[in-house]
Amino acid sequence: MDGFEFSQGQLRVPMDGRYYVYFQLYFSPSLQKNPNRVAMFAGNRLLLMIQKGMEAHAAETGYAGGVFQLKAGDMIYVKVLGYGAKMWIGPNHSYFGAYMSSKVGTPGKAFYAQESH
Repeated sequence: MDGFEFSQGQLRVPMDGRYYVYFQLYFSPSLQKNPNRVAMFAGNRLLLMIQKGMEAHAAETGYAGGVFQLKAGDMIYVKVLGYGAKMWIGPNHSYFGAYMSSKVGTPGKAFYAQESH
């Protein structure tokens, strides 16, 4: 895992640096139209937020990512701020992770976080 630690739905940043962080969530079909917001945080700091307008009886996928300066020990997590949203938790459906950027010519370090049930 190259220094990343994953515990209780949160990913601990191993060292100061610039990271590409990302998430994807798959929302199960709902009986009614629902707007859902999905946010990614580093501690109390909001990094990313998307809003998905869910049509009734339709499944939706939301994805977002960006590069942020993070500090060692920051805890990255994703939170759904929705109205009765149900998600499909599966290895190809809902996930989040981080990739540490590095100097040109050297590879970065990636970690893929998956909630297991």
